[in-house]
Amino acid sequence: QDQHRLQGYGSGAVDYLHKPVNPAVLRSKVAVFAELDRKTRQLQRANMALQAEVEERRRAEELLRELNETLERRVTERTEAFNAADRRLRAMMSSITDGLLLIEQDGRIGYVNEQGARLLGRQASELTGHLSSEVFDADGEFEAGFDIARTRCQAVSFEAMAPGAPERWLQCHCYPSHDGL
Repeated sequence: QDQHRLQGYGSGAVDYLHKPVNPAVLRSKVAVFAELDRKTRQLQRANMALQAEVEERRRAEELLRELNETLERRVTERTEAFNAADRRLRAMMSSITDGLLLIEQDGRIGYVNEQGARLLGRQASELTGHLSSEVFDADGEFEAGFDIARTRCQAVSFEAMAPGAPERWLQCHCYPSHDGL
């Protein structure tokens, strides 16, 4: 009766058979439930595989995060060490009583200490980044000495008049390297 079927469904039943049992109907219902059970097991296995993959990815992401943190910490440490070394080097270069210029491979002044700027009658910020030929006469003794040092790849010493200060003679020593002069 309908009320018994509803009670059965209410207690968790998903299907029912009529009595007397029809063998063809029974085989069909058992085949459907067997297939449903197989598919449920396949889904459970697939779900477990997905969960394992998700867990593996979570572990990989955690490892990657840890490696990124380590890398960032190392970069920060090395940057701080580099900046400290740069400050020490700049302090040392500024304390030298001789004028010191670094002329890059492209002819630009990459560094000048305060004494070097003072000897040239300029500020260091006015010289850094400019071509040496803009600061020194392009056809003058400075550029000629620089060219000899570059082309021969050997130290060159010469004396020349300071640009813009005809009363001041400078003794120059050029030391070539793979970075410039």
